[in-house]
Amino acid sequence: MNIIKISALNIALYTFFTLNPYFKWLLPNEYFYAFFLFTTLLLSYQLKRYIKNSFHLDFHKKHIIFFLIIYIIYFTTPIVHSFRWGHLAWSIPFLIIITYSDNIINLSYIYLKKIIIFFTITALIVWLINLLSIPIPYYSFYPNFRLISDDYYRIYGPCISLYNGSLPVGGVYGIERITGVFAEPGHFGIYLGLILAVEKFNLNSRENKILTLVGILTFSTAFMGILLLGLLYRFYLEKKLIKIIPRILVYIITFVLLGLIFGEGFNKLMYERVFIKDGKQINTLTELVESRINERSINEFDEFTKTSNYIFGVGYSEGVDMPTTNWRGVVYRFGIIGLLIIIVLLITIVKRVDVLYAILLLAFAIIILVHRSYFFYVPSVYILLFIATNLNKKLIIKHINI
Repeated sequence: MNIIKISALNIALYTFFTLNPYFKWLLPNEYFYAFFLFTTLLLSYQLKRYIKNSFHLDFHKKHIIFFLIIYIIYFTTPIVHSFRWGHLAWSIPFLIIITYSDNIINLSYIYLKKIIIFFTITALIVWLINLLSIPIPYYSFYPNFRLISDDYYRIYGPCISLYNGSLPVGGVYGIERITGVFAEPGHFGIYLGLILAVEKFNLNSRENKILTLVGILTFSTAFMGILLLGLLYRFYLEKKLIKIIPRILVYIITFVLLGLIFGEGFNKLMYERVFIKDGKQINTLTELVESRINERSINEFDEFTKTSNYIFGVGYSEGVDMPTTNWRGVVYRFGIIGLLIIIVLLITIVKRVDVLYAILLLAFAIIILVHRSYFFYVPSVYILLFIATNLNKKLIIKHINI
């Protein structure tokens, strides 16, 4: 394997570990920060020394680097808040990777997708085994980052399940939500949606159909939103009704079959869990976004916006009472300035592609931001969007056969 392939594999593994798979929980984070910082620096030196044209900086990349440096200074250095050296070390490889030539970055996506496909298929197999109530060995893992004391993970090797007491997440409805190797089914669904977005939701390949099926079985609200927008975009690209109708029928039949197989539990997971709060129907997008936040927290945040901390936030301190998982988390921790820096960085990344695709990717980022804001404190979403724009800035990806 030559230095280009090794460098591409390093990018793929770095991207995968920024998504926070459970393997990363088993060792101190510092090991991973140091490892990828070292490998990226070493491989960059080798590329510079032995491979001609292995680095490329164009106008857009320079803009991304400029705003990424602003992001790193604001979010990780003590200039505004406390020094977060771990997040600083975690961001530097991304800064270096941006300077790589397109062929190395594009090759890294092939490797990344192979990794995602492997863990997706494995998770689906274990999910089916659990569905059939066939006992398989597992290791119980109780991390300290779970807010609910009864939460724990069953580790089956190349996949895990999130449990609350004796039931898997979703088990109260009679259906386990697929978790993959990530902290929650919702996280897995978001990442699958972004991988599908890289190839513009071309679902002709078997791999992308598997990703879509497993994404649905995560019962992630964010994934459903990403999938819906992605399919509308795909239908617009193809512009031929004769191509659209069969796919619409396939999705309708798929949902009907899943509903028939799992009965009321499927309907509750797909609908009631999302659109019913405290016995009341959710009718607007605003209500949907606010459905996981109680009224007290909303009132506390409104009071917070009247203070001077609203501009720069209170920092990434522990022991915060106010829920900080949605978009309010960014404003509370890093202020309106931090939120603007994130949005500008996202816009700078997606503007490398055509306007409609850029709007689509930005919409996905906003969906994730209002749902899981802490994803934007690490490079995960940024680097996936960067890879998507790198693959699609000159041509439409029809199918990547892995």
